[in-house]
Amino acid sequence: MEVKYIFGIVEVSKGEYLGPRWSTECGEVYTILYDDISAVVSDSLFVDYTTLPKDKVARYLLNHQRVIEKIMDSYNIIPMRLGTYAFNKGEVKEILYNGHKKFKDILKKIENKIEIDVVATWNDLNSTIKEVGEVREIKELKEKLMSKPGGVSVEDQIKIGSLLKNVLNKKREKISSEIKVALGRMSIYLKMHDLMDDRMIFNAALLIDKDRNNEFEIELYELNKLYDGTIDFRCVGPLPPYSFYTAEVKKLPFNDIA
Repeated sequence: MEVKYIFGIVEVSKGEYLGPRWSTECGEVYTILYDDISAVVSDSLFVDYTTLPKDKVARYLLNHQRVIEKIMDSYNIIPMRLGTYAFNKGEVKEILYNGHKKFKDILKKIENKIEIDVVATWNDLNSTIKEVGEVREIKELKEKLMSKPGGVSVEDQIKIGSLLKNVLNKKREKISSEIKVALGRMSIYLKMHDLMDDRMIFNAALLIDKDRNNEFEIELYELNKLYDGTIDFRCVGPLPPYSFYTAEVKKLPFNDIA
């Protein structure tokens, strides 16, 4: 079954037509206009992404993001979630009609804005753990347990490990807070994401003005200097506002903007 796959919503001059611009796995990308907003779409066979293996979903997601980021070079775009579609041109126009006010409000909020994703990790987790192990309270606990008759038991090792983890977590939280304050000064919104593993200290998306991108990069450089190579910073962007404004349509009519 052929559908209209929707990548996102852009604001355009009345009657303006964008495309077809690119040939993608989903076909030629073009726009469907309603009033002064357009849906960026391609003609595609319906795909149920919930039934696909993760590697195939990842390929579709990469293609989805590439198209959105190409459009972003010239237009503010509200990105749609992966797998958003309508059955025909009429239903696309219905989405634009029903969501017109919300789309316009969001397009105004994201005008001249970009998302930057920042991840900070320990450069050498083992070295950091060793450093934390030299904290006075941990050293004192080790000495106390080592002096016990019979030596260190498994229960004692658990106590040391638990205290070590608590001290490491406090160090992580302190540094994360420092990074958040520093980068927060550069951003309009900052959204924290979950930490994915023990090496990760900070994981966030930031919405910033395009005009402040250079300032943001300088602030990140200063943070890198501050922690003197003990922390690795990874920065991805500029991106469309995936973490802040993403639209989703579940069949029709227009359903939700998150």
